[in-house]
Amino acid sequence: MANEKVYVPKSYGKTRTTQFGDIYNLDFHAETLIEFVKANTDARGYFKISVSKQKTPKLRDDGTIMSDLTIALNNWKPENAGEAPKAAPAKGKTAAPAKAAKPPVDDEETPPF
Repeated sequence: MANEKVYVPKSYGKTRTTQFGDIYNLDFHAETLIEFVKANTDARGYFKISVSKQKTPKLRDDGTIMSDLTIALNNWKPENAGEAPKAAPAKGKTAAPAKAAKPPVDDEETPPF
C-alpha cells in the first residue's frame, strides 16, 4: 500500500497566480477531512499530504477551472525502514596516498638558515 496513491476525499486545490508568485488554495470538507486524518495518522502522530499539479485540470460545466491541483496522502515509507542507513561513497574522492616517512635529519649537515 505504500506506493498506492490515496487521494484526500472531497478536497480541491486551485493555483492563483499573483505578482508575488503562485498561491495554492486548498479546500477541504471539514468532517470528511477530520475522519480521513484520524484514519491516516502515523504512529508518531503525523498526517502527511502531497500537493501536485494535475496534467489536465478539472473543469466546471461552464469551462472554468474547478481544481488544478491533486491532494493525496503521502504514505511513502523506505523499503528497509528497520535498517540503519548506509553511508554513501564520496563522489570523486579516493583515499589519500600514505605519506612517506621522512628520513632522520642529521644536525651537522643541516644548513644554519
